[in-house]
Amino acid sequence: MDYGLLLASTLSSRVQVVAHSQLKHLFQQAGWVFAQEIPALRAQSIKKHAKEGEELVYMDPSAAMAFLSRAKIEGANLSEAFLFDEDLKGTMQKVYLLLAWVYILSGQDSEAEAVMKEALLLFGTDMPVTEREYHPRLVEFFRNVRDKLLEGERCKVHLTADSEDCSFQLDGNPVTPGTGDLQVLCGTHYVRALCGEKKSMIHKFSAGHSEEPTNVVINVALDSALVVHDNTVSIGVENIQEIEDFLTMTARLLAQATKTDQLLFYGVFSVDRKKELRAWLVDTKSSTIIAKASVEVPEDVISVSAANSLCEMLIPPKMKETEVAARTVSQKKTPWFKNYYGYIATAVGIGGIIAGAFFWQSYQHYKSIAEDPHYKTNDGLGSWEEYEYKLRERDKAYSRRTLAYICFGVGSASVASGFLLFLFTDKLMPAQIASDGSTITLSLDF
Repeated sequence: MDYGLLLASTLSSRVQVVAHSQLKHLFQQAGWVFAQEIPALRAQSIKKHAKEGEELVYMDPSAAMAFLSRAKIEGANLSEAFLFDEDLKGTMQKVYLLLAWVYILSGQDSEAEAVMKEALLLFGTDMPVTEREYHPRLVEFFRNVRDKLLEGERCKVHLTADSEDCSFQLDGNPVTPGTGDLQVLCGTHYVRALCGEKKSMIHKFSAGHSEEPTNVVINVALDSALVVHDNTVSIGVENIQEIEDFLTMTARLLAQATKTDQLLFYGVFSVDRKKELRAWLVDTKSSTIIAKASVEVPEDVISVSAANSLCEMLIPPKMKETEVAARTVSQKKTPWFKNYYGYIATAVGIGGIIAGAFFWQSYQHYKSIAEDPHYKTNDGLGSWEEYEYKLRERDKAYSRRTLAYICFGVGSASVASGFLLFLFTDKLMPAQIASDGSTITLSLDF
C-alpha cells in the first residue's frame, strides 16, 4: 500500500506528492538512463542483417546498403543499451563503418561522411579502425573525418564517483580520468561507473562549450538502490541501520532529480515483532536530517491518527530551530480578500438576484395581461380565443414567478455563502508557507 497520499493530506499544502511513474520521468530529466533489456530477437535480427550486408558489400553494393541501413535503423533506439553491450556494440560499429564504405563505393562521399561522423559521435574517436579488418581506403577516410572533428572545438568533462577505485566507460569505451579532465567531442555522451563488482546506471550528459568542464558525479550507492519495475522507480535499502547514512549521502543528487529543498522519506518496518511507520525529513542543501519520527502501527494498517502523530513530530505547528534545523517551516494567515471562492460565490449570488428581478418583472407583465378586464372569460360574454389567450398569459405569469423565487433563493444563499467564506477564510483556506522557498517532496518510500 502507498501511504504517501495519507501523509500528504495530513501535511496539507507543505507537501507535493510525486507518483512513482513521475519520479522515473524526473530521474530521466536529470540524466539517469533506464536502458531497456535488449530483446534477443532484436539482437539476432540486427546481426543477421549486418552479416547479410557484409557478404554483399562487393558483389551487390546497393543490396548491401539496404541490409546495413535496416540494421542501423533497428539498433538506433537501443543506442543507450548497446553501447555497454560489447557483442552488439561491435556489430553496430561494423554496421556504421561498412555502410560508410558502401556509400564510398557508390560515389556518395557526402553520405559516407555523415554516417562516419554519426559513428564517431556515438562510439567516440577512440573506436578501433585498422587495416586488419577494413579496406585501407576506408581506414584513411575514417582518419580524415576523425581529424576534421578533432580540429574543431573540444569540450571538457570531469567524471567522479562516490566510491574509490572506480573506472568509467564513456560511450562504451573504458577511460581512466584520474584527477584531470577528459577531452571529448561536444554533444551528448553516456557514461557508467565500475566500482569493483558494482555497476552504476547509465548516465546521459551533454558536454557543452564552456571554459569550465562538465562535471558528472555518479553515486553508485544511489544507483544500486534504485529499483525499476515497468514504468516506476522506487528505492530499496537492504540494511535498516544504514538508511540514515544513505539518505544524507544521496540527498543532493535526489534533489537534482526532484528539484526540491527538502525530501520526506517514509516506510513501514518490522522492529522486534512490531510494525513501525518511520519517516525522515532531510534538507537537501545541507544534506542533514531535519527531523525524524516513528509511530507503532498495527499490521499493514496506517490510520489517520497515526499519520497525524507522525507528521506533528516531523513538522510541528511551530517548529523550533535546533542544531540540525536551520530553517523554520512557518505559516501565515491568508487574508480574506485573497479568498477567490468568496468572490465566486458572491458573483453567483448577485447574478441570481439580478436574474430573479428580471423574471419578477416578466411575471408582473404577464399577470397584468391575465387580469386585464378587456380580455373576457368564457362566461358567455367573450370568445374562446380571448379565453385561451388569457389562460396562456396566466401560465406564463406563474412560470416566471417560480423562476423568480428560485433565482432569489439561490442568489441570496450564494451572497450569504460568499460572506461566510470571507469571514472564515483562515479556517477554510490552507495556510501559506513562509517565503523561504522551501518545498517538500513526498515520494521516496522504502
